[in-house]
Amino acid sequence: MADLKPSKSALKREDKERQALGVRLIDLDAAVLRNMNLESALLDAVLAAKGMRSHGALRRQKQLIGKLMRSADVDSIRSALDDSGKDAAREKREFRLAESWRDRLLQDGGSAIDTFAETYRADRREIMKLLAQHERTVADREQKRLKRELFRAIRQAIADGETEHTQ
Repeated sequence: MADLKPSKSALKREDKERQALGVRLIDLDAAVLRNMNLESALLDAVLAAKGMRSHGALRRQKQLIGKLMRSADVDSIRSALDDSGKDAAREKREFRLAESWRDRLLQDGGSAIDTFAETYRADRREIMKLLAQHERTVADREQKRLKRELFRAIRQAIADGETEHTQ
């Protein structure tokens, strides 16, 4: 029986899919890319593409990435991209949650502190201290700084709480 080899169109579709997967790598952080165990030539090509601003040069670099993807382990890259997407979604969710808690704490004060501290096992004293400083401060610049500091403390508590729930 004759070997059925894929059509030329099927091969082109596969190459386009591999190239699209490789192009998604460009959007990832350099540290994430280095942890993905990519072949060195592919890693170098992706990192070089991150710095390119010329449309033509970037297009050619994407073609090179597509070519290098032919010999890459596509399944491991796909799973790593899926994992990084989940991480990004979690971070975005934590960010929005921290913003809403900050606004609620600034508006409601004491009753919201108790709820937040119980929910995320946060350091109640630190949150109360930041809220008290914010209330006493008149200067706009200082209030903004305290809001950022409060946001960081809330976000850290939320991240720590998420870590506890996943373990």
